[in-house]
This record gives sequence, C-alpha cells and structure tokens, in this order.
Amino acid sequence: MQLIQIDSNEWNEISSSVLLCVIQCSVQELEEKYDLNFNEYVEDGLGTCFSCYVKINECFYSFLDCFSKESKDIGVSVYIRSFESNPESCLNLLYSAMDISSNDLTDVKDNLSKPSWLVYRVDDNGNEIDMQCFLEEHSALAYAKGFELKKHNQSYFVRNISSNK
Repeated sequence: MQLIQIDSNEWNEISSSVLLCVIQCSVQELEEKYDLNFNEYVEDGLGTCFSCYVKINECFYSFLDCFSKESKDIGVSVYIRSFESNPESCLNLLYSAMDISSNDLTDVKDNLSKPSWLVYRVDDNGNEIDMQCFLEEHSALAYAKGFELKKHNQSYFVRNISSNK
C-alpha cells in the first residue's frame, strides 16, 4: 500500500472537503520521504500555499499547508472528499501507507462515521432517487443547492440517514 500522487482533476470534490487530520511534519519532509510534488500558489489572505493530491487504494486526500514549506510548527492539513464512504478506513490507510501513528497527528476528525447526509431528488412522477451521501450536512445542502440553481425540473432534498437520528 502506497501513496500515489494524482492530478487535481482526479480529486473531483463536488462540495467542500473535510479535514481528516493534521500531520506534524513539513511539506519538505513529505516531498522527500514520499516522493511527492507539492504545487505552490498564492491564496488571498493566506499568502503562499502548498498542496498536492494523493490516493491510497480508493481513498482520496488533499494535503495542504499555507505557512512554510520547511516549517512543521503548524503541520500539513489532510482533507478527504466530502463524500468519502468510510472516513475511518481512510485514516487507517493513511497510518499504514505513511507508517505513522495517531501520535504523529493533531486535530483528528472527531466523527469518523460513514456519511449520514443523503441528497436525493424527486422526479415529476414523485419517485425519489438517491444521488449522493455526504459526511457533513452543509456539504449536502450545497450540493443540492447547486442543482436547484441550474433550474433542473426535479426537486432536491437532504435528509439525515444515520441510524441514531
């Protein structure tokens, strides 16, 4: 199992990514140890940022640092897509592929449960069609709103499908 760098087009986030954790290392250390190439760009209000996209098995990750390529004071933020089907598995794959443990991380996402926010549409005949599940409600709402703004004929809704609600 290894980190495979992917093109930003393969990331294909459809809403807003979710912070999985922060790795206590620098961009430079990740580039050297895992043969990754971070893209450098300027973000308004943040300054120079560094990012790269990685895949481990079927989990996709975005690594981001907006402070310094050499500094590990803040660490590198690791995001997953808003619709990843198993965040806990993504975290475990990250541990394994990078040979790290929870001691190497800060700000680990509290809730690693499966997505519980379903976007579905209702067609002209009243049929409900499931579209996509999301980890966070705001991502599901934004996704549904995107379709509504495109003036599709169907109606789009969001519901919580977790077993505890």
